[in-house]
Amino acid sequence: MNTQIIHKFWHNAPMTKSRGNGFAGRFAEALVYAGIYGIGPNGKKLGSQRSAAKRFSFEAPFLGRLLNGTSLPSYDTAVEIAKVCGVSTTWLIDGIGPMVASEDYNQAISRAPPDVREAIDAILEKYRRVQ
Repeated sequence: MNTQIIHKFWHNAPMTKSRGNGFAGRFAEALVYAGIYGIGPNGKKLGSQRSAAKRFSFEAPFLGRLLNGTSLPSYDTAVEIAKVCGVSTTWLIDGIGPMVASEDYNQAISRAPPDVREAIDAILEKYRRVQ
């Protein structure tokens, strides 16, 4: 996909001031998911705004503007945020799909124990013969 088109779209995307909707809400959710900033599932505070901003190499006031919806990051910054937080870039930017992308099938299979891989290979081989 042409990155100039993506950059143009991203910079013209509507911003929302609501933390529950749009980039600001998803960014806040990603920060909590990654354990970087916010209130964790156990009710504990997860780091300061300053320490969170350092993780992304930007100033704390910019992080605040991202969280309250008054600023949007560049496309490249949004991609970096998604990587650091371990969330899907598409979800973070557009709100489309799951927050965490499922891992690649081959990666998942490669981590399985040898007996599980052999069983899966045997099942797939039988399936191929039937087809």
